Amino acid sequence: SQVAVALGARCATDVTGFGLTGHASEVAHASGVTFEMFVDQVPLFDGVIDLISDGVAPGGTLRNLEAARDVAWGDTPDELRIAMCDAQTSGGLLIALGAAHVDECLIELAAAGVKAHVVGQLTQLVTDDPGIVVRRGLR
Repeated sequence: SQVAVALGARCATDVTGFGLTGHASEVAHASGVTFEMFVDQVPLFDGVIDLISDGVAPGGTLRNLEAARDVAWGDTPDELRIAMCDAQTSGGLLIALGAAHVDECLIELAAAGVKAHVVGQLTQLVTDDPGIVVRRGLR
C-alpha cells in the first residue's frame, strides 16, 4: 500500500468474499467508469480451472457469479467466469493507479518481494452503465 500511495494511487480495495469481479464492479460503479478486466492476466492457483471443470465451486462463488450478470463477459469460458467471481480470494489489493506509474509500481513491488499483476484498466464508459467489460489476451 505504501508504494501505491507514494505513486498516487486513486483508490484501492481488498479483494475478499465478493471476488475480483465484485470488488472491481464496485470501484467502476462508484467511479462512473468501465473496468476492462484482462482475464488472462489474473493469476490463479494451479488446478483451479480443473476443479471448476469438475464442478467444484463454493456456494458464495456461484452467488457472486449470479450477481455479476451485468458483466460483459464476451467469449470468456465459464470456468474463468467462475474463477473471477471466486469468494475464496487471498485478500490481495486491487489498486487503481495512473497509467504513467504502473511500470514503476510493478518494479518497486517486485523489489519489495510483493507479487503484482496488471489485471485491467479503468476507462471511459464502454457501455451505457459503469461496470466491467472482460478482455482476453491484452497487455
